[in-house]
Amino acid sequence: MAAREPGAHAEGAERRDIGEATLEQFRADVTRLAREFLTGPPLPLFQEMRRVRTRMYAALDKQLWPRDQAELYLLLGALHALMANAAQDLGYANAAEELLRARWVYAQGIDHRPLMGFLRGALSSVAYWDARPGHARDLAFNGVSYLPHGPGAAHLHLLSARAAARLGDVEAVRRGVQAGRAAAERPHTDDLHDEIGGEFACSPAYQASLADAALAEVPETERAAVPLLQRALSLYADAPAAERSYGTEAMTRVNLSRLHIRLGDLDAVDLDRCSRYRPTSGSTRSSTCLRASITNWRHRATEATRQRPRFATASRRSAAKPSSTTCANSLREVEQVPRLTPGRCAGVR
Repeated sequence: MAAREPGAHAEGAERRDIGEATLEQFRADVTRLAREFLTGPPLPLFQEMRRVRTRMYAALDKQLWPRDQAELYLLLGALHALMANAAQDLGYANAAEELLRARWVYAQGIDHRPLMGFLRGALSSVAYWDARPGHARDLAFNGVSYLPHGPGAAHLHLLSARAAARLGDVEAVRRGVQAGRAAAERPHTDDLHDEIGGEFACSPAYQASLADAALAEVPETERAAVPLLQRALSLYADAPAAERSYGTEAMTRVNLSRLHIRLGDLDAVDLDRCSRYRPTSGSTRSSTCLRASITNWRHRATEATRQRPRFATASRRSAAKPSSTTCANSLREVEQVPRLTPGRCAGVR
């Protein structure tokens, strides 16, 4: 009797209610959604993600082999990370944070360290855009402990640099940017960042954009950030259309314009290009910041004009930069930039 029990148990363990074709379809769905997320609108994609998630939940309730369950946990963790990013793009930061924290269990349960690192980075991004830079920095640092090498690690270092810039910690910004560059050069591949890719990848263009945005926020390094932001835009322009993150590219261009304004170089501001981007919850915040930068510049210019001695010569006035014509044209052009409500840029992490 006892000798028959192992055989009966083996029969149950051998049963498998889903096949390879189902798992391959789930992986293909998550890969497609991760790549479409770079350029597609978040709401329809979020709805499609929910449909895929429902099918995955149904599969988890069936008899599975251990490796099948581990695969589903990875795909569900990745899918929920995408859903959290979409929720954040749509303005639901609390829902995004809840999704990320709840799905940490999937990554932890299968000890998938690249997924754990990515989830920490995604939480860091939520905290950053929610005006919690200290918490954002700590989460990014914690993520590096799970993912120390490769582009994914570079992403985490650069997120910490961006948060440090908001905190005004110049040395931490420099350290983070340098650490990000070093991590990107160390060889590393995994099934999340490289095989699924898309939103989970960290392209050279995105790395450059994130690093330069951090440097641009610090007065001591902002002038050096101009050519670096221009290089990031060139990398986006050279990338295949399907791999260009719309939101990050838009934010990079607007950040460059804001930087030109802060440096007083209005002739270099390309407001026409900035206004071509369709409004998203992310380009909205960028455009609002751009308008604020020009308003602040106008206020400073007006105060400087009031304080100028009345006996200033015409030659000195004509030599002042920027010119009155440039100011008038730029201020008229900025009215074409959409007035947008606060938000964050789709695809910007």
